[in-house]
Amino acid sequence: MKELSLSDLVQELYLQSRILCEPKNIDAQLVLEVDEEIRIRGDELRLRQMFLNLISNGIKYTPEGGILHIV
Repeated sequence: MKELSLSDLVQELYLQSRILCEPKNIDAQLVLEVDEEIRIRGDELRLRQMFLNLISNGIKYTPEGGILHIV
């Protein structure tokens, strides 16, 4: 278990996901409107895996040339 910044984790995964969007010409957009930093405690590997799975599903089901909003 580790304490993590949720916004930092999401931003990092967003940057990685942009590479996955390129083959389908998907425009990935990150919308993070956080007044203060949100910290969570959890297994970093599992949290990364969970969020990346959600983003990957978004990419998979977004039509070619579409827009993927990560909120």
